[in-house]
Amino acid sequence: MELENSVLNQNNSENNKVESVVTKKEHKCACGSLKFVFHLIGILIISASILISSYMISSKIEKLSSLQISASSEQNSGQNNQAQNNGDYGIPNFRTNKVDPSVITENQDPFIGGKDASLTIYYWFDYQCPFCKKFDLETLPLIIQDYVNKGKVRIVFKDFQFLGEDSTTAALVGNAIWNLYPDKYFAWHKKMFEVQDQENGGFGNMESIMNLIEDEMPGLDTKAIQDFINKNKEDILNEIKEDMQEGAKVGVGGTPSFVMGDEAFSGALPYKIFQIIIDKKLNK
Repeated sequence: MELENSVLNQNNSENNKVESVVTKKEHKCACGSLKFVFHLIGILIISASILISSYMISSKIEKLSSLQISASSEQNSGQNNQAQNNGDYGIPNFRTNKVDPSVITENQDPFIGGKDASLTIYYWFDYQCPFCKKFDLETLPLIIQDYVNKGKVRIVFKDFQFLGEDSTTAALVGNAIWNLYPDKYFAWHKKMFEVQDQENGGFGNMESIMNLIEDEMPGLDTKAIQDFINKNKEDILNEIKEDMQEGAKVGVGGTPSFVMGDEAFSGALPYKIFQIIIDKKLNK
């Protein structure tokens, strides 16, 4: 009986060990399964994050590409419209702007050429502008020779005196000379550019301009010019202001600037460019 109990207890002990081993194995299996599940979830989360990031990057790239294409299309459209509207003269890097010439008036503006000329060139200038000097002394004489003197072109001088007090002073004198001695205006105008110095550099005040007239412009009475300015200064200043306002309406932002027909452009351009534009206008 005791032997049987001993054997029975031994069997129970072994069974308990087996159960314990099984339980531990089951526990290990459960832990392993949980780790696998968590690892799988981690992989899924990382994969989802990568997919979302890829989608967002792709969307941004598509949006950026769309904006670039749109901007490029608008730019090309603008360039095509400009070429179509402004007229292509076959000159590299040169374009004109469409303007409404009806906003331009002449009033008492100085001019050269016949009033019945086929083409009028409106020329905005500043007496201190070095680029105006270049145009006046290099290009303008050829335009006068080939077109003005032949009755084809008239040039109207429009004040755009924006470089300082000396510019305005010169414009006051120029308007006085035009009203008193219109046949001598252009000779004086040319002389002013011949003696031009740096902007506000000394020459250009009233005293220096009057000395220039007395020394180099016979037939002009400096006293009469000064008296005319004193009596009509406000009116002349208003005319200068009107010229600048008209210039602003056709896009003038600097000098020299020009309007021919319904086209405006600026710069001290070579004579050859003016010749191409003028000929095209005259041959319309």
